[in-house]
Amino acid sequence: LYDEKTDQWLTLARYPTRLYKASAVSLHSNVYLLGGIPVSNGRSQVSNNVYIFSLKLNQWRPLEPMLVARYSHRSVAYKNYIFAIGGIGVNQEILNSMERYDSIYNVWEDMANIPTAVLHPAVSAKDQRIYLFGGEDLMQNPVRLIQVYHVSRNMWFRMETRMVK
Repeated sequence: LYDEKTDQWLTLARYPTRLYKASAVSLHSNVYLLGGIPVSNGRSQVSNNVYIFSLKLNQWRPLEPMLVARYSHRSVAYKNYIFAIGGIGVNQEILNSMERYDSIYNVWEDMANIPTAVLHPAVSAKDQRIYLFGGEDLMQNPVRLIQVYHVSRNMWFRMETRMVK
């Protein structure tokens, strides 16, 4: 980590386990690492583990695990929440599920399902909405649509678009 005040690079605490295709998101001076597949010598299982890294304390610690194990998913922070969106599950199925972590109460809850399950979309959050832009299906075909989630209504809808083919 680069410290602008001291003009020096700092060594950070090591992550507890090596992960493949996890997602990361920052919220309130912390970095959260969600899901993925642990890298090991043996057969690895999809993980629902969540870890938090405190920038102030320079340490990792485990949090309440997600409800669904997933990898190749996306995560986004909005207000005091972290949303884990889609991905691939334990049976190698593409997930249309979404869950939300409440950083104040340390609990996960299921949210409305994504209308069209996609992998690797771009994701952004603003003004009570989470936007999923594009992505691909399980066969790596591009999916050209924008899906919008309304946070307070717990509802998804598709935004009409003319995305370039």
